[in-house]
Amino acid sequence: MFQQYASLSKTQIRSGLKWLYLEGIASMGMGGVVANGFLTAYALLLGGNVFQVGFVGAAPFIFQPLQLVFAPVTDYLRRRKMLALLPWILVILLWVPVALLPFSDLTGRRQVVGLMAIVSAQGILRPLIAINWQSWLRDLIPGPVMGTQGKRKVGFRAGQQPESRVGVRCGRATARWTHAY
Repeated sequence: MFQQYASLSKTQIRSGLKWLYLEGIASMGMGGVVANGFLTAYALLLGGNVFQVGFVGAAPFIFQPLQLVFAPVTDYLRRRKMLALLPWILVILLWVPVALLPFSDLTGRRQVVGLMAIVSAQGILRPLIAINWQSWLRDLIPGPVMGTQGKRKVGFRAGQQPESRVGVRCGRATARWTHAY
């Protein structure tokens, strides 16, 4: 599953592009949840204090310098595909416990600490994904196709602006809802 190929067939390229687009849509959706105030409003809803809410909002960005640490690890292991896919799967799966936190038997403060721990784990894994993803893409998609894919990616990002506004509105609505009670 994680082995490299000397060349790719058209079927493999089509399959790779399909999965690339699906991953891009999922990543932008998750990025919108993390970066647009929804996750910080969720921390407020769980009963977090100012430090905890600030940490939850900043954690995805705090861990970005770990790319400097992970680059030599990637170079040593030479397993870019594995180092991109396994952390990505873990980051996605870690959203399940985030969603289940309000239904747990933990107190509100412990739920926020659990949220901080999960967001920290995701923040630690994301730089590992980032440094391996770009170089792995060059193996998956030939040069001419990559240029076309790049144009589509810019178009998807332009379409993300309305999604950003929806995320901010959800955060504001949640904040008003918590102050009403």
